[in-house]
Amino acid sequence: YPNVTLDAEQDADSVALLEGLTPHRDDFPLVVCPNGTVLRNPDEGQLASCLGLIPDFDPAHVYDVAIVGAGPAGLAAAVYA
Repeated sequence: YPNVTLDAEQDADSVALLEGLTPHRDDFPLVVCPNGTVLRNPDEGQLASCLGLIPDFDPAHVYDVAIVGAGPAGLAAAVYA
């Protein structure tokens, strides 16, 4: 996915962006989503949703799941799938 990384110490555009957001130290990294939403210190799920990587699932539809692997990780995945 296209992205731009701005260095707050060297990029004038990032300084202007940060002045409008007034972030705190705990807010970094900041992510500006394509729709303009600003995520402050996002987790993986929030970031994936921002980038459109999480599809909308129909809760009324039944989905098939295949678990490959017989070790502890495969067993745990099969139990909670």
